[in-house]
Amino acid sequence: MQSFTWRDYTGDSTPTNALSRAICDWQHLKILKIGIPLADTAIAHLCSRPSLSVLQIDPYYLQSSVSMLALPRDSQPLASIDSFELIEGAVPEARSGFHDAVRLLQSRSGHFSSRRFSVTTYSITSKPDILNLMETSAECIANKTLTSLVLRENLGILRVLRGSEKDYADFDTHAITFTTLKPTFCFENMESVVLDLERKVTTNDSELLTIARAWPRLRVLRINPRHGWPAPGSRVTFTGMAVVLSALPFIEDVAIAIDGTTAPPGGEAGEASVTVPDRTRCAPSSLKSLDILNSSVGDIASDAAVFLLRLLVNVESCRLQAWMLFAPQVRGEGEAKPETWWRDVFEALNAMHPGIIASAGRDISPGALSLVDIVDLLHANA
Repeated sequence: MQSFTWRDYTGDSTPTNALSRAICDWQHLKILKIGIPLADTAIAHLCSRPSLSVLQIDPYYLQSSVSMLALPRDSQPLASIDSFELIEGAVPEARSGFHDAVRLLQSRSGHFSSRRFSVTTYSITSKPDILNLMETSAECIANKTLTSLVLRENLGILRVLRGSEKDYADFDTHAITFTTLKPTFCFENMESVVLDLERKVTTNDSELLTIARAWPRLRVLRINPRHGWPAPGSRVTFTGMAVVLSALPFIEDVAIAIDGTTAPPGGEAGEASVTVPDRTRCAPSSLKSLDILNSSVGDIASDAAVFLLRLLVNVESCRLQAWMLFAPQVRGEGEAKPETWWRDVFEALNAMHPGIIASAGRDISPGALSLVDIVDLLHANA
């Protein structure tokens, strides 16, 4: 057996025992993605497998394993893992946010040498958890090796439907800030950063540019692509976005929100933020997708369209999109203004640059959405 996936766990010990016995016989296992606990014998076997390159597992199962705890602190189990994917378990009472991932990384004195590291959680527990995870990752993962970092939070559709749980995006203590990201600037070969979190994003032009300069090889930068940048909203201007994109020569996929009402750096208060970028402030030809999420709007749609046209002058083909609040539309109360404004911007842009596929919002016509799409829509607009 070289590849095995089993995510569903009902609490029954029978599959756990059977899978644990089977894993001990798999000498050439390369890919293992599981959502059920394993016996210590199976974990000990995994720790010694030089062939294992992809591991997707609940971090609690590893960091609490007797086999892992019995290893010398300076030993290097799972040293061959190229893609380390930690996904929190399905049992609500056992969830700890990102803390189990932190404890797992801290359990070794050496460095994990993974090129791809991701953590998915279904809960938010305390305010320093993201910063702790960033700092611990910087300390425990080889700085020159890591090229991809993915952090995901998914509090689920039940939070939207019940309305009884806290919306952590409302709390400054749970925000994604420049300080939050700074510890990971040590990963000098970073190519992909995806922060799919349910938190407020607080950053501005100069901070985002510092992020771009810290990771000059970035191909993917997606910040809150599902949840957006909740109020008070983005402080990244049109001009700031242009400068950041021009600083990333290999960038292919970007998801950030911008503030179309904020004057650009050096401008007078009240000036339009859509000054035309020069050739040194244009997106590279590598750009394939630009998602500006729930960006706020300006006054003149045609100005924004011209700015984006000049921004993408080097790009032959690109998908440009924004998403809006759909709740009023779903209730039959008409379109929200942001969607109308961005649709005008994108229609003008489509007419001027046939290589740009621009769209505001999603198709919500009957039959256009699957159940997963509906869940995502409700969840994104909670």
